This record gives sequence, C-alpha cells and structure tokens, in this order.
Amino acid sequence: MDNLPTSSKEKILTCLRTELPGILAEQPVMLAYLYGSLAGGSASSASDVDIALVFKPCCPLSPYERMKRELHIAAEIEDRCSIREADVRSIDNAPLTVQGKVLTESLLLYSRDEEYRVQYEVYTRKLYFDFAPVEEMTRQAFFERLKQEGLTSGKARQG
Repeated sequence: MDNLPTSSKEKILTCLRTELPGILAEQPVMLAYLYGSLAGGSASSASDVDIALVFKPCCPLSPYERMKRELHIAAEIEDRCSIREADVRSIDNAPLTVQGKVLTESLLLYSRDEEYRVQYEVYTRKLYFDFAPVEEMTRQAFFERLKQEGLTSGKARQG
C-alpha cells in the first residue's frame, strides 16, 4: 500500500490543530495526541487517524460516558477535517504501557493547560521508563517459557 503523501499528512495535521480547540471546548478534555501510523510516518491512504485523549481528572466519567464522548469527538473530527476514519480513545485510565507508548510516539495536538500537560507527561514518562525494564523481563520470561513448553503445555480440561 502506498504511503500517504507528505502534503496530505500536513493537511490533516493542520486541520486537527485548527479544529480540535473548537471540538474540545465543551468537553472535559485536557490533552489530545496524534499517535499511530500517521504520527509515525507510515500512514497510507487507507490508514485511520489515531487520537488519544486525556480527560480532566476532576470529572470522572463512566465507561459508557467516555465511549459516547470518544465517538462524538471522532465524528466531529471526521466531519470537520474530511477524514475517512478517526479512532479516538481516552488514555488517562489505560494501562501505563499504553500511556507511555502514546507519549513517546505521538505528536501533541491540543493542550488546555500547559502546567497540567507538563505534570502529566513528566509523571507518566517517569513511571513508564521506571517500569519498562520490569515489563521487558516479564515479556522475555513469558516467551522463553512459551519456547520451552509450547502453547499446549497446560493441562487440558476434562469434561
């Protein structure tokens, strides 16, 4: 599949940076990041646009309310920026590995409060990089065990 031309990427980025403040003005969103293939430079014409949100910590949302807001924001982005598919996900309640990966491989699109952004990014990156060696050791041990015992090493259920 062909890579997305640089001019198309720039057009999408410009639109997102222009439109997101209006889209997010009435939402309890503190930060928005572009991640995935478009941020990493490997997007094709078939790629979706991946956007990570950090909601305000003062306003806890139920999973249903989060999903409704994510879908509403995605629809607004698709409409205003003529994007085929926007995949919008909140990351403030995601596992640390997801938050850290997004922060290390993304582009900032929107910040409601720079002081909050710096605090969130510094704290999350610190935890992520402190935890990374433990995660890597666990992953290596898992694959080593898998290599030694195979996928069917457990006892089969009798029934």
